[in-house]
Amino acid sequence: MSGVSLTHMYKMTGIHSTLTTVRYVKDQLASSMRIYQKYGPLVSINPKIIHCVGPELAKEVMLNYKMFLGGVIMIKGPEDSAYGHLRKVYFAANHDEYDHYQKQFRPYFKKPVVNSTLNDIARVCAEEIAKWPKGQKIDFFPLVTDLATRVAFVSFVKEEHNPIAQHAANEVQKLVKLGGLSWRNASPKPYPGSHYKKMLAQGEKTEQALLAWADTRKSVCPEHDIMASIIHRDDEHGCPASNGRIAAYTLNLFGASYETTVSAVSWACVLLAQYPKMAQRIRDDIEKIGWSEGDDPQRLIDLPLLDWFSHEALRLFPPGPMQRRKAWKDTELAGNPIRGGATVLVSAWQTNRLEELYPEPSKFDPGRWDGNSHTPYEWLSFSAGPRRCTGI
Repeated sequence: MSGVSLTHMYKMTGIHSTLTTVRYVKDQLASSMRIYQKYGPLVSINPKIIHCVGPELAKEVMLNYKMFLGGVIMIKGPEDSAYGHLRKVYFAANHDEYDHYQKQFRPYFKKPVVNSTLNDIARVCAEEIAKWPKGQKIDFFPLVTDLATRVAFVSFVKEEHNPIAQHAANEVQKLVKLGGLSWRNASPKPYPGSHYKKMLAQGEKTEQALLAWADTRKSVCPEHDIMASIIHRDDEHGCPASNGRIAAYTLNLFGASYETTVSAVSWACVLLAQYPKMAQRIRDDIEKIGWSEGDDPQRLIDLPLLDWFSHEALRLFPPGPMQRRKAWKDTELAGNPIRGGATVLVSAWQTNRLEELYPEPSKFDPGRWDGNSHTPYEWLSFSAGPRRCTGI
């Protein structure tokens, strides 16, 4: 029980359960808010789906990572298909496999290593932003996607000008769009023209593209970057990584590195546009320290207002608004029985908007972080516990 007080779990049944499940698939965030406001912090939408909100429940789930396992949102596919291989990603790894790769990848996320990429990241951002249209309305999303993909290249694999890598990145983006939770995948049958059949076909293209990218990097030493480590180092059984493992883990880590950045940077741009006075204050702070393009970006990280702005933007718009775990076997959550195999959805979106944690929670207020801090379970923007996102 990890010291968590008992919390009554509301259980939906019948048509009520079915309608809520359908609404959740159509709009996860609005449904999460509605479920919490109407039924409380712990709700069984059906015996296979549990919805929870709040730091205490998040802590119990996320600390007990051997019981509440990682998983993926991608729709299931045939185990022997390329799509099925790609679905067995790092974030869904558990037990020995997860522990093995955590140890293997940890050195690449140490602060000095991350800081060594800052100059390249700043340069890439400056080059991409210079291309943005001036003096007219723009759609942030495709522009930020291009920016974030280049950032992922220089930080994830330390290369930029590899057309085979760019092709693989494009195929990954297509697969992520097709394989997400959607009503279009409600009938997983590969009949001609179906969304499901397109998804499986895209899985084959994506796996081939990722393996072609991996082939270009076989001469890179395993210490160079994460992708080289995946390709060259043995798996948790001491065997060379299979093609399926190489493709799946590359998709997962590379895809996550730009998908989350696209979300965070897009919303940051929107907030700066909505709150021009805040944008001007941040600009003034940058000018006060005499920073200009080409200077050490590390100096910007220590600016208080910029730090508060980043925390508040990530509070309101966490890149992973719904965080999924799966019960390994029959267990309990806050004293309530949970079936083995049940999916536990921890709502970062709603937890980050709790009134008791954040007064006027819907208000954008970077100043709330002045002298204040919250535990990872209260600020779930990067998840928490032993499986906390290394992207932090």
